[in-house]
Amino acid sequence: MDDKVFTRTTEFKFMDATIRIIGLEDFIAMKIFAGSPKDMEDAKAALEISSADVDMPLLKKLTLQYGKNELQKLESLVNLG
Repeated sequence: MDDKVFTRTTEFKFMDATIRIIGLEDFIAMKIFAGSPKDMEDAKAALEISSADVDMPLLKKLTLQYGKNELQKLESLVNLG
């Protein structure tokens, strides 16, 4: 996991609590690294739904930190979408 993951979180108010949500690029990279069929579906859906909001250079950098195989998985998902 990238050392700066917690600097890319977003806080939301939910009922009486403040919830910190991981950044989109970190979420997608972690899902690709986890690699189960469900995780890959989640990553694909996140890319499809939020494509305009994804910082692709950051996503590629974060995914590559998990390995070249994960970067290839990302590139396959992006090319399918």
